[in-house]
Amino acid sequence: MAGFPKVKTLEMFDFSSSSVDRNIINELSTLRFIENAQNVLLIGPSGVGKTHLVIALGYLATQARIKTKFITAQDLLLQLEIAQQTNRLQHYFKRL
Repeated sequence: MAGFPKVKTLEMFDFSSSSVDRNIINELSTLRFIENAQNVLLIGPSGVGKTHLVIALGYLATQARIKTKFITAQDLLLQLEIAQQTNRLQHYFKRL
């Protein structure tokens, strides 16, 4: 299970009220970055649509039958801290 809080699609994203470059998102939507084992990092202030876009790209990946996991940075850091405190950090990385 991908763990999306709700389904968001690229069609639902309002590019007209965002400074996000639609061409870059269109390229990301090809999912070639996954095939090429490349990382994507979305950086910006609150409210520009980073979470929406990440969920939409993740949803595309699930539709392509690519194993996908959504987790917020805050939750990831919390899980890593707990895993380290319980000496299970290596186990945590193996299950990702």
